[in-house]
Amino acid sequence: MHRIGSFGGPIYAASCTGKSRRVIAHTRGTRRCFTESEMLAKGMVRNDKGWWLTHPSAVHWTNERNAEEEEALAASRRVT
Repeated sequence: MHRIGSFGGPIYAASCTGKSRRVIAHTRGTRRCFTESEMLAKGMVRNDKGWWLTHPSAVHWTNERNAEEEEALAASRRVT
């Protein structure tokens, strides 16, 4: 999500028969990271740890589970 450009394409050499080919080189890649302003324009945000995210999360995944999740987990344990 935070990069743009190509990796570079293969350059092939044909065999004597013309039935096969092999890679002998690659074109120069143009891959790069977006600038901060480009990431902000794409709707990305930076969290409190400095990581770039596509969607800000109101609750971090490591926070405690809610009551519905706990109940479903307990029910699945009773079934097995």
